[in-house]
Amino acid sequence: MTAPVSCIITSYNKQRELRAAVMSVLRQTLPVAEIIIADDGSSDGSREMIAALAQEHACITPLLRERNLGVSANRDLAIRAASQPFVTHLDGDDLFAHGKIEGEWRALEGRTDAVAYSLVARVWPGKWWRSRVLDPAETVGNPQDAFARLLARAGAIPRDMMLSRALFESAGGFDHSVPLYEDWDFKLRLAGKAREWRASGVVGTLYVQHASGLSSADRARHAEWMASVRQRFLPQSRRIDPVQPVSGSVLNKASRKLHQQIRSTVQRLGAIRHHKELFSNETVLIERGRRT
Repeated sequence: MTAPVSCIITSYNKQRELRAAVMSVLRQTLPVAEIIIADDGSSDGSREMIAALAQEHACITPLLRERNLGVSANRDLAIRAASQPFVTHLDGDDLFAHGKIEGEWRALEGRTDAVAYSLVARVWPGKWWRSRVLDPAETVGNPQDAFARLLARAGAIPRDMMLSRALFESAGGFDHSVPLYEDWDFKLRLAGKAREWRASGVVGTLYVQHASGLSSADRARHAEWMASVRQRFLPQSRRIDPVQPVSGSVLNKASRKLHQQIRSTVQRLGAIRHHKELFSNETVLIERGRRT
């Protein structure tokens, strides 16, 4: 059995991490019907690797851009090219936990007007004490407050959700002109369209903090685009109470739980060469080239 879902994996010069990302989708407990790998004009050998993966796995569709379009345009156009009625997304340097698709498909129950989301494991390689399990339910658990809480960033922001392609298009997709916080911009528009946000109850994405990723861009640029996106929606916002901080003991308990989940996940994936050193090394040792 496969889920009628297209998983879009976007990447730009991420050959080292990309194979592990693809394998994490291929090894789901509930497979997806289609995997689209959208390469944004890479020059590091990614394109050849993607072509080879497509030869090995019939469910993989390569989209190889002739020039760099930018993360927003690359992702948006790839999702619009999906053949399946439901879609989800993964950055080429992150990983799916092995039950992500099954958990979200079960939560969604075929609803075309709802969004399914999961817990997010934010992983800092070599800095385990900073890693956390984030629960977006505090932000989108109540659909009536979802927009206001997303705008205020009053809690964890969901990522890599599962939703119908029709709902994605109804919300307008990703704005090609926004180079940072394009996902936040989209989720704010999505909050005005989705009837319900449904929690899977499982860890979905292992969101790995890489030194070279967009999330590592300089603070001034982050502040500029965060302000720009927020300004678009300010007239629609309303005042809300801030979220109370979570106690350290709760976070430590969640961190210990995350450690066990991540160890279990990477063992099943076979994507990390030395999983015992996942948080002690300065970089994530993503497997390159090994067939498993």
